Amino acid sequence: IGIQWVLREAHFERASRAVEATIVSKDIKRASQQENTSTEYRLRYRFTPPAAAPVEGTAKVAVEQWESAQPGGTLAVRYLPEDPASNRLAGKSDWFSAIFATAFGCVFGAVGGIVLWVRIRRVRLIVRLMRDGIATEGTVVHVRQTGTSINRVRQWQLDYQFTDGAGRQRGDVSELMSPEK
Repeated sequence: IGIQWVLREAHFERASRAVEATIVSKDIKRASQQENTSTEYRLRYRFTPPAAAPVEGTAKVAVEQWESAQPGGTLAVRYLPEDPASNRLAGKSDWFSAIFATAFGCVFGAVGGIVLWVRIRRVRLIVRLMRDGIATEGTVVHVRQTGTSINRVRQWQLDYQFTDGAGRQRGDVSELMSPEK
């Protein structure tokens, strides 16, 4: 999504056209505890692209710009010729959001990739043990309840030891288990 947003911003910057729009109206969306935390000052404007129907847009502006704007006045606007409904005030961009979304996606993609890689390694180990492993007797050293719950059922783990084929003593901890197991 972030990369798509960056590409859209780059396209808008490259392909958009400038036009003078007429201010149709101005309004205020007051701050409230439920919805928006700050007051929004908005201008509604209209412009007519060449060989197209008139298009209306709305822009949030600074209070100073809102106070000086009057219906019938003009604003500099940029729009995409192939989609005039995609428009904004000239000089405004959404690069911060696009870069933030890309960075956010990269972080979550990296974390997800690491988790996936760890799980794939674990599954490959289990498959290899099931295919090539040798069954042996082991001893349960300790049974303990963990701090993990799945569907509100506390999970348990076993600490166990066994002797491998070379006669070495080995130990490990089981996967999480339900109390019945």
